[in-house]
Amino acid sequence: MIRSSVFSDELSYDFDETVRICAELRVGYIAPREGLYGSDINHLQMDGAKRMKEAMDRYGIGVWAVGSQFGKCSLTDPADWEFHQDVLERHLQFAKLWGSKVLRVFPMNIPDEFRRSEERPDLDKYLPVIVERMQWACQRAEEAGVVLAIEPEGSTFSGNIPEIRSVIDAVGSKALGVSWDVANSWRPGHLAWPDEYPMIKGLVWDIHVKDAFFDPKDPTKTTGRTHIDLGEIPWHDIFRQLLDDGYDGVASVETHLFSGHQPRHRWLQPATIDALRNLNRVLAEVQGVI
Repeated sequence: MIRSSVFSDELSYDFDETVRICAELRVGYIAPREGLYGSDINHLQMDGAKRMKEAMDRYGIGVWAVGSQFGKCSLTDPADWEFHQDVLERHLQFAKLWGSKVLRVFPMNIPDEFRRSEERPDLDKYLPVIVERMQWACQRAEEAGVVLAIEPEGSTFSGNIPEIRSVIDAVGSKALGVSWDVANSWRPGHLAWPDEYPMIKGLVWDIHVKDAFFDPKDPTKTTGRTHIDLGEIPWHDIFRQLLDDGYDGVASVETHLFSGHQPRHRWLQPATIDALRNLNRVLAEVQGVI
């Protein structure tokens, strides 16, 4: 079964308001990222995590996947890596507290010279360091009874589905899978659905939901973003296929709109509420629960 979820800061930077809105919309899960009582997930401490649990317990809301930023760090800065090791250890503690089984992760940042280019770095050149770090993380996750899920993210070495699969194969851990941001996995030259999905079939443990429009001359290129069921991503087909392949988890709305508008949440919150309503409707249509 697929249940609805949302990234905390897409609704509000007031966590109590986020929880309340989720309860009103019958959204049973939150992916904590920002707006966590004045903190973000990477800097959150245990006292804040406990306060969040109290708020969620009041409304019966859970955390399926911790919206961790672990691994969005430099390959060459030792202090940055040390901080991210601490991040992982805290997030494993949060997962136990919140009853979560999934941590969203990233396989390190690409070098700065590639960040504004469609050219991707040579993954093989950097893979030994990535594998060493991710194997350590997977070992800690296995000991904690948690799995790690890599998100497609162009600023890291998981810019497309083939890169993610290469990292997973090289790491060789059963504790490493995919946090599939479907829209993010469309990249120039990479048709995420249906062409590249078979590469991650059976490895999807978390889903991120936003919608997109595509260049009519090149369907691998997105031309804009919107929220679910207003764009061109075939969500009904994708959800049906994931269910057929045994997916049992959540789909988390990540609106990612209005970044240039201030105050952003004046526009973002209503859009995210609409997106959650659309998601609940699509999931009901796909799963036959109206």
